[in-house]
Amino acid sequence: MSKKQEFQDRIESQLKEWGSKIDELKSRAAGVTDDAKGKYEELIQGVGDSKQKVIDKLQHLKKSSDEAWVDIKVGVENAMDELKDAVHKVRQDFKH
Repeated sequence: MSKKQEFQDRIESQLKEWGSKIDELKSRAAGVTDDAKGKYEELIQGVGDSKQKVIDKLQHLKKSSDEAWVDIKVGVENAMDELKDAVHKVRQDFKH
């Protein structure tokens, strides 16, 4: 298996994991008061946008050549970091 394929597989696995966490956040948001619901829905939408950004970058990486994927990899990793930070922020807000 190539390094590119290993990277893709790792990112796809992480996306599934983050998708489960996002679903958990959505469930928790459904149980908050109406006053807080709008805030959490907005935060979760931001998380969804971050996830979509990773998906888009991953699709770009999949279409890249074996030589060019290394340059795209950094963008995918940065997008994953943004997604991770967004999920953690929403999770922290739920704790307060």
